[in-house]
Amino acid sequence: MIRLEKNSQIPSLRTRLISMQVLVAVGVLILCTTTFVVNDIRLFKETTSKSLGAEARLLALNIKSALQFVDKTEIRNILDHLKTDTNMKSAAAFDSQGVLFGEFGERIDNLKPPTFIRDEYILKINKEDITIFFPIWNEKDFIGTLYMKESLDPLWELYRRDAYIAIGVLTLGLLIAYLLAIFMQRILSFPITNLARAAKRVSIDGDYSMRIPEESKNPTEEIVILSREFNHMLEQIQLREKEIQATNEMLEKRVEERTNELQETQKLALDNAHSAGMAEIATGILHNIGNIVNSVNTSAEEIYDVTHKSNTTGLMKANDLLRTNLGQIATFIASEKGKELTQYYFELGEVLKAEQEKIQSEVAAMAKNISLIKEVIQSQQDYAKKRLFVEEVRLNELMDDIIEMQGATFRRHNIQILRKYSETPLVHVQRGKLANVLLNLLKNAKEAMNATDAARRLLTIEIGRNNKEDFFLKLTDAGAGVSKNDLEKIFTHGFTTKQKGHGFGLHFCANAMTEMGGKLILESEGTGRGATFILTFPHSIEIGVSHV
Repeated sequence: MIRLEKNSQIPSLRTRLISMQVLVAVGVLILCTTTFVVNDIRLFKETTSKSLGAEARLLALNIKSALQFVDKTEIRNILDHLKTDTNMKSAAAFDSQGVLFGEFGERIDNLKPPTFIRDEYILKINKEDITIFFPIWNEKDFIGTLYMKESLDPLWELYRRDAYIAIGVLTLGLLIAYLLAIFMQRILSFPITNLARAAKRVSIDGDYSMRIPEESKNPTEEIVILSREFNHMLEQIQLREKEIQATNEMLEKRVEERTNELQETQKLALDNAHSAGMAEIATGILHNIGNIVNSVNTSAEEIYDVTHKSNTTGLMKANDLLRTNLGQIATFIASEKGKELTQYYFELGEVLKAEQEKIQSEVAAMAKNISLIKEVIQSQQDYAKKRLFVEEVRLNELMDDIIEMQGATFRRHNIQILRKYSETPLVHVQRGKLANVLLNLLKNAKEAMNATDAARRLLTIEIGRNNKEDFFLKLTDAGAGVSKNDLEKIFTHGFTTKQKGHGFGLHFCANAMTEMGGKLILESEGTGRGATFILTFPHSIEIGVSHV
């Protein structure tokens, strides 16, 4: 048996095999246990939420009649039945005006019910408990609110239980992995170690007369072939050593140097290209999501303005006046003030309806913007999986959707939209990517017209067909325009004419159109004379992607 001294600075093959197998096993165990714990906790929260929602729905049905007849004693009796639930901290019932009718458990001073949308309830999960506000309806009339708070102590018990299980599984798995690794390394490393020692002896002593026995403990076909070929190599080297030893040493040295230089150069080039590509993709995604978030913020501001200026204060005063005269309601309604109050209620209904329609419109716009954010993320995920989905999109419908999403922004900046649709073509594109292109171009047009007189802020949108039978979409603004020198650089990554710009948006738009088989062109007669962005879409696009 050949024996060589150990190098304490370099780990042995045996150590590497054991370490690698144990690390892989530990990694898999950690991943599995983490997935188990996270999924277990998620299922617990979902089950608890559904259970509390079902319990609240059942309790609300029992309280409904008591609220209608203002029977506080019955409400308290119903709530007292919650004593059987050891995790229930508190519960309360309120009327439609937020007045407390009955409570159970912990005191809930200063608690005010929220405002509800039909067929919805509000569920909140905190660190220590879970609360629910459940509306009570009598057909179409809102008559009260049920509040319940349940402790999450079982969740913390679940945390501790899962932690013990995870620690036990990791410990047992680590022990099994270590024992298995020791067993495997004996099979794999012994013949390889023996071969390595022989090679080292040949290298150090230059003894080419030695041979490695092909029969060894736990041999494999590959080890036998390797030993046989190694012995054959020694025979050949022994025959030619004197003639080519000097040449071999020189060539090996030169090859090693050249190989190292090429590897370093290639690695540096790949790292630079990878970093640049990742940075460009990341900035493009963040830029697109930022544009959409601006639209979401605008819709949120519109909703705030509507709710802040709502006539609910006047309604409360009118209700107080009506409540004061309930004893003589017929006489009061016939009086001049009663007629004015009746007319006020008629007019108030129209005002509240308009406010509701405005809020619904802005909420719909926010939903579309959030959906667009999902499409941006999904598009990048599809890139990572090398799957790009193309679908048929009605160009004018998508354009109108994007304009509607930006409606509040255009109204705020006094921008008028003029549509000129000579055709309503179907194009084969990635819907989410094209939506982001249009969103970028509309934002660019809005910013370009910030310095334009309000009466001249006009954005013209044309859809039609050009001489080559390709479809086009044009966006012409009355903004600051682009100089001839900047036209050539306008789509370059990082180039921008804005003081606070980043130069990511138009670069993304140009690349996105190219990837979808189309083209993006900018035309401008110079500074202060507006600009026109032209998107072209061929009839048939073949870019090697899947269609849906």
